[in-house]
Amino acid sequence: MKKFTSFFMAVAILFSLTGSLPAAASTDNSPICSGYYGINRTDGVIGQVTPGTEESTFLSRVLPSGEVALSGGVATGSELTLSRDNMVIDRLSLVVQADCSGDGQFSVTDMLMVKSMLLDQQEFTAAQNHAADVSGDNAVTITDFLQMKRNILGLSDFAPRYLGGAAPVPSLILGVGDTYAFGPGSETVPEAPPETIPETTPETVPETVPETTPETTPETVPQPAPAAEPLPDTVTVEGDAVTWEAGTVTAVKLGTARLVWGEQTLIVTVCETGLQVSLPEEPLYVGPGSTVQLQPSLNHPADPAQISYSVSDSEILQISPDGTLTGLAEGSATVIATLPSGFSAAQEVTVIHLLESVAVEDDYIKLKPGTQKSIVAVKAPAESPEKLVWTSSDPAIATVDENGVVTGVDYGTVTVTCASQYGNIAATCKVKVCDLIQVALTYDDGPSSAYTPKVLDMLKENDITVTFFLVGNRIKTTPESVKRMAEDGHEIGYHTWGHTFFFNMTAKQIEEDFARFQATVQEVSGKQATVYRAPGGNITDTALKTIPLPHINWSVDTRDWATRNTEAVKNAVINGLKDGAIILVHDIHATTYYGTKEAIEYIIKNDLDVEFLTVTELLSRNGTAPEPGRTYYKG
Repeated sequence: MKKFTSFFMAVAILFSLTGSLPAAASTDNSPICSGYYGINRTDGVIGQVTPGTEESTFLSRVLPSGEVALSGGVATGSELTLSRDNMVIDRLSLVVQADCSGDGQFSVTDMLMVKSMLLDQQEFTAAQNHAADVSGDNAVTITDFLQMKRNILGLSDFAPRYLGGAAPVPSLILGVGDTYAFGPGSETVPEAPPETIPETTPETVPETVPETTPETTPETVPQPAPAAEPLPDTVTVEGDAVTWEAGTVTAVKLGTARLVWGEQTLIVTVCETGLQVSLPEEPLYVGPGSTVQLQPSLNHPADPAQISYSVSDSEILQISPDGTLTGLAEGSATVIATLPSGFSAAQEVTVIHLLESVAVEDDYIKLKPGTQKSIVAVKAPAESPEKLVWTSSDPAIATVDENGVVTGVDYGTVTVTCASQYGNIAATCKVKVCDLIQVALTYDDGPSSAYTPKVLDMLKENDITVTFFLVGNRIKTTPESVKRMAEDGHEIGYHTWGHTFFFNMTAKQIEEDFARFQATVQEVSGKQATVYRAPGGNITDTALKTIPLPHINWSVDTRDWATRNTEAVKNAVINGLKDGAIILVHDIHATTYYGTKEAIEYIIKNDLDVEFLTVTELLSRNGTAPEPGRTYYKG
C-alpha cells in the first residue's frame, strides 16, 4: 500500500473553486483554482480531472494570474505553466483521475498498473499515486483496483475527486490589497459547543435534593462534555502571496497561499483584482406573481452559489437563494448581490402587470417603395403599461416606427416584429416591398339573398374589402348581408332606390331617392353610402350637382352580366389587374360569385402582388380624398 506524504497534501492544487466558506462545489464541471503556493516547483499537483477532458475545456476552467501553457495535453504528469509578463509564476503537474499511464485516458492498462503497484512490482510517481487513488482515501489500495474494474465493466462512473479527500478545501480569490477575516480575532471563530447539562429554572429545582453516594449515583445523570480542544491563537501561512495578522488575511502579491488554523484550511489565490460580482445596468421587470432569474456575472471562474441576495423592499419583491425573483406587488425595489468578501452589486427591479399576449391583425402585407402602411397590434391585457417595441429585420428594405407604421424603402422582403418591452412575447408580420398592383373590386345591383352572403364569406376568408353599390329597394330583403358589409369593413355605395336611370329623374326626384336610400341603409347597417354609381354608368349633370358624393364609374367591365360564364369572369378579373383599376362585377349572378372566387384563389396561390382596396381607399392613395360632383374611372 502506497501512502501519500503530508507535504503533497499541503501543496496540492485543489480541483474546483468554491470561493466561500464553508460551501464546496459538487460537480466535476466547476472551475479550477490553482491552490499551489510555490514558485517554479515541479512536484506540485493540480486537481484531478476526468479522463478524456478536452484541453481547451480544461484550460478555460483554470484560474491563473497570467498566461497558461500545458506541456503534454490533459494527461497525468503534464506540466501546467502559469506565467505573467514572461515570468514563470508556477509550474504544476497535472493529475487525470485513473490515468496512471499518462495518456489522458482510462483503460485496462491503468488498472493493471495499479495491480502491479499493489504487488510491489512497480513504483509510482506522486502524480501517478494521486491518479490511482480513485476512492479518495489518500491511499492506493485494493479498493481502487476494484473501483477501476467496475468502471471498465461499465458498472459505475468516476465520481468528482479532489486532492485531499472527497471534498475540496475552501478556496478564495482576492485582489492585491484585499483583506479577508480568518482565524482568531475574526468572524470565523467557531461557536463554543452547546452545554450538554440541562438547564434548570428556580421553579423546577426541587426544594430538597437527596444526598447520594458514589454507589447510588444513577447511570443516567448527564456527564459534562469533554472540553473542546482550544484553537491555536495564530494562523500558519504557507506561501508569500498573503500575510496574516490579528484575524485578517491581506493579499500582498500575485500567487497562491495556504492558511491553516487548527483543522481549518483555506487556499487563497491572489489576482490583480479580487472576485467581483456585477448585475446588468438596465432595470429588470417582472409581473406580480411571476418569476424571473437574476443574471449575475463573476469576473473569475467561480461558483455562483457563494453569492447572497437581498431586496430593499420585501413587500414588493421576494428573492430565493439561487437568485430567482418573484413579484409580489406593483412598485420598484433594489436587488443586491453580495460576495463573502463584502463586494456587492445592485439592480433595480420593477414589478408591473406585464403583457400576456401580443398579436398582429395582418401577418403578411405588401407595399410599394416610398409608401406606408400600418400594422395593427392587439395586446392583452389592454391596460398593461408595458409598451410594444417594433423592429424590422432589414431597415434597408422597410422601416417601422414606434407605432407600427411601415415604410417601404427598397424592393425585398423583411420581417417586422412587435415585441413586449420587458417580457418574452412577440408577434411578427411578413412585409414585401414590391411593385404592388392596387385595384378596387366593385359589386353592383345587390344585395342578393342567394349570392351576396356567399360573396361576403369568400371576401372575409381572404381578408379582402370591396365596395358594394346597393339598390335601395333590395336592402331589406336581406338586411343581414347589408349589416355584415358594414361590420366587415366594406364600403357601401348608392345605386338609386330602384335602379332608375338618372336621365329619367328630376333633381327633386334624385334628392328624394338619395335621402330615402341613406335613411334605409343607415337603419339597417348603422352606416351610409360614401360614394355612388349611376345605373349603367349613365351619369347626368343634374345628378352630379344634386348628390353630395363622388361618382364612381369603372375602368374594367368584366361583362359578367352578359357572359354568365365562370371562366370568362375569372379571366376578365385577372386580365383587368392593372394598378388603379376599378373592376365592375355583380353579386346577383352565380357565375360572378364563382368566377371572382376562382380569380382571387389564383391570385393568392401564385402570390401575385395584388391588393384589393375600397374605391375611396384607391382614390385616396395620393393623400387627397375623392371630391363630390366628379366622376372617377380609375385610381
